[in-house]
Amino acid sequence: TGGRGLAIFAPFSASGVGVFDPGSNNFRLINISGTVSTTARFCGATALSNGLVIFAPYNADGVGVFDPSTDSFSYVDISATMHADAKFVDATTASNGLVVFAPLGEAVGVYDPVSSTMWTAAISTRQNQVHQTSRTAPTQSHCTRAYFSN
Repeated sequence: TGGRGLAIFAPFSASGVGVFDPGSNNFRLINISGTVSTTARFCGATALSNGLVIFAPYNADGVGVFDPSTDSFSYVDISATMHADAKFVDATTASNGLVVFAPLGEAVGVYDPVSSTMWTAAISTRQNQVHQTSRTAPTQSHCTRAYFSN
């Protein structure tokens, strides 16, 4: 954000958000282990027009929100909407500002960053499959995407 050109890494198994500055070759880890303690936390990230970076929940029961301008992390609980493990594997920001999470299961996730609300849209006739808890974790390569902030 603010022309800083940082690469932001979603924490899958790491204890924090990775922040890399390619201009200075500096990497730092912003610890979030006190906020999200589960393993396989997030998989995939996308940026909002305001510079915030949104992390797609994999096993986390919440959406991760990272502000690269302040190195602050917040967590929006979605357990009332979705409580399964292996939820989503990537994220993108739609032109209307909503964040869309790519499903690992049977539902697309949609997150509204303005109201901090989340809902799902079934993508098959097996709508309840998204709530299964026995899914295979992706290999590390599935969660290595980084978002480059401007």
